Amino acid sequence: MPVTPSFTHNVQQDLNGNILFYVVDGTIYDPTGSFVADIECNCYNGELLHSNSEFLIVPVPGNCNQYYLIGAGRTSSSGQGDPKPYYVIYDLSTGDVIGTGGAPGNPAIPLPSYFNNNLHHGIIHFAATPLGANNFRFLFISSTENIFRYKITATGIVLDNGPSDGGVTDFVSDLGFYGNGSASMRSEMEVHSFPNNTFLNSTLLYKIAVPLEGSGGSSTGGIRNFIMIASLDMQGIINSSTVKFIDLISGGGTNYRDVKGLEFSPNGKYLYVNTTLHHTFFM
Repeated sequence: MPVTPSFTHNVQQDLNGNILFYVVDGTIYDPTGSFVADIECNCYNGELLHSNSEFLIVPVPGNCNQYYLIGAGRTSSSGQGDPKPYYVIYDLSTGDVIGTGGAPGNPAIPLPSYFNNNLHHGIIHFAATPLGANNFRFLFISSTENIFRYKITATGIVLDNGPSDGGVTDFVSDLGFYGNGSASMRSEMEVHSFPNNTFLNSTLLYKIAVPLEGSGGSSTGGIRNFIMIASLDMQGIINSSTVKFIDLISGGGTNYRDVKGLEFSPNGKYLYVNTTLHHTFFM
């Protein structure tokens, strides 16, 4: 049964490409479109964990039946809700949605140490890396002014580094960028992983692209739409010398408002960008 999303959707496939389950606006459905469960959240006004921009499905390392469902829920009526990231574990073998306290049916688990502000409005961007040889993935979450790095492990999702403890990056103090991130920025964050440490040298393993809206960076005066691109080492630390801002209203003053889609090419050399007015790519 088709379901039209008002916020976000995502789907999990098996090894043969068949649908295992999918999630629309915080509700889980089986392959036939039948209702499975709502993802409860201690969110504003009893809303489900639906996010406004991206919703992740990530296999639990070492468990073929369990999946982390990661999204954002607004926590107040101020601004556009001061959203915070949460997750649950969905167990295919039992049909349980496991939240706080490790119990089925409990509300979603808030991710630790994340902080935001009302400037960010309704949008949080998420990106996860492939599973590494050490059996964990990096999870990156952007706010208006920061990128937080978490580790996705077999036992949970834990803060690996954030602005409060030295930080992945702080757009204001480190990069001179002031973010806004209005609700129109329903976009995505993208991370590319280079196999066998083949990118540039043996230490830079990931490349990240983050959509931003605000003033600063490569332009000043008024609201701009930017994409920040940077390279990271195998510990998930951004190399400051690789940070670049793409200003999407430069080049003759053309208005490229609102980044929607980002995708790295398979070799990581190109970034493809979809905006509300143009389709383009950058090297």
